[in-house]
Amino acid sequence: QLSQYQLTLDNQVSANKRYQQIVHNARLYISHFIQVFNLSIIRGDIKKEHKLLYKLDPNVHTVPDLSTDSALIHWGKCIIDGENERMRNGGFPIYNPAIAKVQVHYEVFKEYKSTQKIHQTTTTRSWEELVSLRKKGDAIILDIWNQVEAKFKDEKPYSKLIHCQQFGLIYYYRKGEAELKNEDDITE
Repeated sequence: QLSQYQLTLDNQVSANKRYQQIVHNARLYISHFIQVFNLSIIRGDIKKEHKLLYKLDPNVHTVPDLSTDSALIHWGKCIIDGENERMRNGGFPIYNPAIAKVQVHYEVFKEYKSTQKIHQTTTTRSWEELVSLRKKGDAIILDIWNQVEAKFKDEKPYSKLIHCQQFGLIYYYRKGEAELKNEDDITE
C-alpha cells in the first residue's frame, strides 16, 4: 500500500509540473488578449461600450486579477464569449493573439485542471487507505504485545523481560532507570 501511495504521489507531482506550464500559458494568452483589446479601445478602434460584452468595466484599462485557477476560468470564458459576440455583431477580430489561440490554451487548461483533480483525489484516497492500514497494523501489534506480556505476567522481572524478547518485544529503559539483571530475579 505504501508503494501504491508513493506511485500516486509521484504521478501527481509529475502531472503538476506540466499543469503549471499549462496554467502559465493560459494566463499569458488571456492577459495578452485583454491588453491588446484595451489598446484597441484606447486607440479608438473598438468602442469602449463593447467591453461590457466581455464583462469588463468600460472605464478600466487594466487586466483583471488572473492569479487563481477560478479567475482564469471566469475571465477566459468571459473573454471568449465576449469576442465571439462582438464578431457576431459585425466587429473585426482581434489578432495577436487571435481568440482561437486563446481558446485552445483555455480549453487545454480546463482539461488539465480536471485531470489534476483526479490525481489529487487518487493520492488522497491512497493516503487514507495507508493511514487505515497503519491503524489496523498498530492495533494488531498492540494485541500481540499484550498477549505476550499476559502470558509471562507471573514471571519475575528479568525472566519476563527475556521471555518477552524471545517473542520480539523490545523494551527500552527510561533515562535514569536501572537495567534489569539476572541477579534481580534471585534476590526477590
